[in-house]
Amino acid sequence: MSNRKISRRWLTRTLIIALLLAVVLIAVVPTAFAHGPQCWGAGCRGKSPQVQGCSHDAVTVAWTSNSHEVVQLRYSPGCHAYWSRTYSKLAPANVLYTRAALKYHVSATRVVNWYSTEAISKMWTGPATACGASVSKAYPGYVPVRCVN
Repeated sequence: MSNRKISRRWLTRTLIIALLLAVVLIAVVPTAFAHGPQCWGAGCRGKSPQVQGCSHDAVTVAWTSNSHEVVQLRYSPGCHAYWSRTYSKLAPANVLYTRAALKYHVSATRVVNWYSTEAISKMWTGPATACGASVSKAYPGYVPVRCVN
């Protein structure tokens, strides 16, 4: 009989814990994922598309590629803003840095990620040209910049 009481107690405690976890998940998960864009238009300039929630509905509107990198011009309809995303084609161990920026707005949008195979620029509004570069440790003086609009 004592085994039956222990089993019922264990089952009751397990059900209570599961119920509490379900309540916490129901309360937390929607607020974590339901946030829409945190900026719009000119209010997004110079801000991160990931932090502002603009990458959730983003589309690649143009892209180009060479032997070193892929450069994409990204656009978020919800934020009405553009940014550049660059992926290195170099072996990760050979990447000195990867850079992404928007032409003519480089000072406000440029992001350089040292020893990384990806870089995402800050956002800008209006017509945009995405530029990027991936620089090899073996040839740091050779910076193959690609642009697309």
